[in-house]
Amino acid sequence: MTNGEFVDVVEVKHNLRESDVEKMREVLAPNFRFLFRELSDKILVPTVEGITADSNAVTLAHECGYALLLPDGQKVREDARYLHCIPREK
Repeated sequence: MTNGEFVDVVEVKHNLRESDVEKMREVLAPNFRFLFRELSDKILVPTVEGITADSNAVTLAHECGYALLLPDGQKVREDARYLHCIPREK
């Protein structure tokens, strides 16, 4: 998703596991701007989402500075307390 200034990359899983967050950390940050050169001038907002999430995945998402989307009843709860956007390329 993009709005002109930001681009939000969302990894969606049914059951979010620590390995899913780890894979996003290893693949997304180093490769995103190379693979999507037309978006390299945007601020990257990494986000992970799951219907369920194990506690290690939540902890790692916070450590990585990712936004976290989890269900809360009939709504989706966003946890962006630890969000650390990846600045645009200069």
